[in-house]
Amino acid sequence: MAVYTPTLSPSMALLEALKAHSEGRKSVLDQLAVLETYTDSTTAL
Repeated sequence: MAVYTPTLSPSMALLEALKAHSEGRKSVLDQLAVLETYTDSTTAL
């Protein structure tokens, strides 16, 4: 069985939850929007 392991880069994204609900004590995000992407995680902070 082949397993795909993506290479992670040090980038970040600013997300907005467009649709969400709660299940018990957990928040479940149903729909997200990417507002901004950053190629450098230091810049994002």
